[in-house]
Amino acid sequence: LEAVPRRSWLALALAALTYTVISITLTGTNIAFPAITEEFSGTSRSTLSWALSGYSIALATFMVPAGRLSDRRGRRRMFFAGVWLFLLASVVCFLAPTADVFVAGRILQGIGGSLTVPTSLALVLPAFPTSRRTSAVAAWTASGTIGAAIAPSLSAVIVENLGWRYVYLMAVPVAIVVLLGGRRLLSESEPILDGKKLDLIGFPMGTIAIGLLAFVIVQSPRLGWSHAAIVMPLVGVVCLLPVFVVRSLRHPAPLLDLRVFSARPVWTVTLAGLVFSMLGASTWVVWPLFLTEVWDYSLVQAGLAITPAPICASGFGLLSGYLADRFGRRPLIAFGTLFP
Repeated sequence: LEAVPRRSWLALALAALTYTVISITLTGTNIAFPAITEEFSGTSRSTLSWALSGYSIALATFMVPAGRLSDRRGRRRMFFAGVWLFLLASVVCFLAPTADVFVAGRILQGIGGSLTVPTSLALVLPAFPTSRRTSAVAAWTASGTIGAAIAPSLSAVIVENLGWRYVYLMAVPVAIVVLLGGRRLLSESEPILDGKKLDLIGFPMGTIAIGLLAFVIVQSPRLGWSHAAIVMPLVGVVCLLPVFVVRSLRHPAPLLDLRVFSARPVWTVTLAGLVFSMLGASTWVVWPLFLTEVWDYSLVQAGLAITPAPICASGFGLLSGYLADRFGRRPLIAFGTLFP
């Protein structure tokens, strides 16, 4: 295996740190949610649920545009913009005087996360030789899992001793460290200037379609499929998505180049990632509520009960990255699909 410069590992650690703190605030909100509803007792639970769903919708909506813009405008620039936005949004969540301001802060966190997460890995991966990139991806992915692992117990301790607002305040010093360290460790990528004008019709069309689809998926269990607030966005998805797909296939510079999915490895890995993400993400909402409201666990007990699974995932993820670099990826992927 080729040697990797120390600077590259430090840059990866910085990117991974950002992913970790984003994961902590994501899963930490689920643990803090009972305390949040108690403080904003005059606000309906359905409104407060937007602190969870609004974040997810914003993250899904702007992820693809953020990735496309970072390729054309510079990944370092987009990464710093995302970190700054996440920092300011965290302060808004910490100081929020009302539930509406808190929900707005969470939505801004989602937008900041959508700018930061895809660029954080893409920014540092070229600094690694091809033979070590699987290890780099595994380390970056494990950082998010580690964040998810420590978030429940850490957030529970913070909520019980300091209050739920401090769950968001802890993102501030991390963001400052990333901003200062990133100026020295992260190099700007070369913008992809191919002379092709970006699809100015498909760009907003695709963004809106993805946002509406995320809204329908997140809100339909609560509102019901016959509710007007679900039917109208669903009609928008049905109208916009096919046109967006056609434009993406025909335009020389689409928002999302769907032609990459003609390669079998791309669509199979994407499909597998979708299934595993659905299985994993759903547990972060169900487990805290079930443990605290059905089994009457304290917040700390619930956090500790949730922690072992992501800890194991992080450890095996790091090991699998090393093994994949040495022996190949295909056997590990096949083996991993046996344990969904």
